[in-house]
Amino acid sequence: NTHASAPVNILKPQKPSLFTRIRNVVFFWRKPIEVQESIPAEPTITVSVTGAPEALATNLRETLQQIQVVEFEDFQSGLPRLRSLATDSAQAVGYYTANFRFRKVNDRHLNVDVVPDTPVKVSTQQILITGEGKTDRAYNRLLKNPDLAVGDIFNHGEYEKTKSRIQTLATER
Repeated sequence: NTHASAPVNILKPQKPSLFTRIRNVVFFWRKPIEVQESIPAEPTITVSVTGAPEALATNLRETLQQIQVVEFEDFQSGLPRLRSLATDSAQAVGYYTANFRFRKVNDRHLNVDVVPDTPVKVSTQQILITGEGKTDRAYNRLLKNPDLAVGDIFNHGEYEKTKSRIQTLATER
């Protein structure tokens, strides 16, 4: 029994010529481009979520689907990590008291039943700009349109986005 196989081309890092290296350093101030071998990713699990609002369900799926199938084999010993990842994921979108029940459907699939409880909402907001920025139009636009408004469910990503916008304005001005 013989099997034919197609030739496989493996890309290996190539050293640029002396001229290319000198040109990159002297004229363009950049590192030479290196070709790297691609390494296949380890397979990860799939996750279904029930009982959660869409923002929470999406964040849970995206977080938990990063778990590799190999890590998922010993389900019982992996439960503390699952619970920790799920809790962090829920808190990131404002659900600080959510409860989870994990069920291994098969070797590659996890089901998460969620009781989200009441999310944390923004009750007040105070962004204080002092100095010359106090009269700057860009800062005033940011103050009128923050990424989180009073009454919104607290979302760490949106909070960080507002902080980043303020830091960017400070750097630019």
